[in-house]
Amino acid sequence: MPTKKRGKEIFLIFILTIIFAFSVFSQDILEIIPSESKAVFYFKDLTSVYNDLKSVPTTKSLLLEPFNGEMLISALMQMYFGALKVDYQNFMNQLDMVDLSVFIQESSEKNYSFGFVIGPMKDIKAFSSDLNLLLEPIENSGFNLKFIQQILDNADYLVIVQDERLYESSKKGVEQLSNLTQGKNGLYYIVNTEDYQGNGYFYVQDNLMIGKSMGNYNPDYVDKSFVKEPSEYPFFDNLFFVSGFIPRDLDPFASIISNFMDYQTLKNIFALSNGVEVNANILSINTNESFSKISDNNYIKLKTEAKIDDIIPLLKEKNIEYKKTSQNTLEFYIKEEIVKQGNKKTTVKYTYYVWKDEYLFISRNNQKDLQKIMNKKPKLSENSLFNKLSNKIETGDIAYLFLDITSIIRQYGPGLKDENGLLLSVKDIGERKLEINFVLQ
Repeated sequence: MPTKKRGKEIFLIFILTIIFAFSVFSQDILEIIPSESKAVFYFKDLTSVYNDLKSVPTTKSLLLEPFNGEMLISALMQMYFGALKVDYQNFMNQLDMVDLSVFIQESSEKNYSFGFVIGPMKDIKAFSSDLNLLLEPIENSGFNLKFIQQILDNADYLVIVQDERLYESSKKGVEQLSNLTQGKNGLYYIVNTEDYQGNGYFYVQDNLMIGKSMGNYNPDYVDKSFVKEPSEYPFFDNLFFVSGFIPRDLDPFASIISNFMDYQTLKNIFALSNGVEVNANILSINTNESFSKISDNNYIKLKTEAKIDDIIPLLKEKNIEYKKTSQNTLEFYIKEEIVKQGNKKTTVKYTYYVWKDEYLFISRNNQKDLQKIMNKKPKLSENSLFNKLSNKIETGDIAYLFLDITSIIRQYGPGLKDENGLLLSVKDIGERKLEINFVLQ
């Protein structure tokens, strides 16, 4: 495995390790977070938050039965620590009574760096020594992080940053977020980008995860006419998303997006678009052949000025085979290796259809077949879980997302009775302000 790729995978395991490990009592650390951060995510009393997640049906299923995510992550952590000669239990003991915050700074125009703050620490030297060992494979791949010790109220805090000079020269303290944390334990955050400025929170109440966010936005980027009532949309079993808003300011995520496709081409297409709709049957299980597959019943619909020819650079950049079948249609082909019964591997070739009329569509079905499927599907408003969650929060006039994974989870835990899913709603509340509500069951 190339060193750089291996380094990214190790860094991902490290981040999962830190987040999982911080299931302990938290203290306030916002006084040493840079004031002008583009985004800050603050976990208040993460032990309580983590334990509360086990009362929410969906996260309970992921962490405990039937998926046993808690056990799996713990085992992976211990394997990783053991390989690097770090005492797992000692490291975990160092994390007792700590707090966690993640922040993003803009070092120069459109250049971003990440940082973490952990504390208060019992023995910061011992913890830093262990952490150095855990980060060594990442540093070997060219991804360097700097450690800074900060003292707040006679307690030691460890700051981990990509850009030490930027952090040291920044004004500290996030008062806006401090004012939010007077309520329940949970995740609190602020975001300050070109497209959106606001803050919000998530917490657990009555076995539901509840979230809310308020902020400013630019209505010039929003087309509310694209968003219809739930009774006007078919529902393809698992996922539905509609939005009259497509973010323009994706630069903080450019490095992530570039791992999957050409960032600039995607950004150019998004700049020409102001509406997106997604309908999908995410996953189905073929019990006869014992393999999982993505259903054919999916589509993406864009309200965009982009033409068919604007899609082609994305396909060429990833060496994806394609064929332009007319001025307004093309096909592209994805090969995927699947494992059948007896661990036999086979390669399948999927055809994706792209066409442009009033909207631009991408689907595994051609235009005629997709319309037949849409005509047969029940309406979103007829889904029982959607109705339950939409009684908690209204569907928005800017965007809403509904996910129903009940059928998927029950395939792995046939005895489970809970319904599993979420609803997210974005609505205009006037004066260039929007409200985002979220509920997860």
